[in-house]
Amino acid sequence: TRGGAAVLHRDDIGSIEPGQQADLAVWRTDGLELGGAVDLVAGLVLGGPHRVDRLLVGGEEVVRGGALVRADEAEIARDHRVQARRFLPT
Repeated sequence: TRGGAAVLHRDDIGSIEPGQQADLAVWRTDGLELGGAVDLVAGLVLGGPHRVDRLLVGGEEVVRGGALVRADEAEIARDHRVQARRFLPT
């Protein structure tokens, strides 16, 4: 917020606009996952995992439409499985 940025004497934070340092996460709330939630925020925080729909880190888009923009999720999952097997007894 602007007040917090002022206290820290930072003009590069405190608002969501071009040129500002900001991380912003957006979740969809119109799916079945939250269909029974009366309080959508509580549903997101207290419910099961929910895939972020859009994520900007330092003003750069990292996730769009629920998918990583600059990485291959299938490749990451394969690498994860390979590494996980290292911990299984042989």
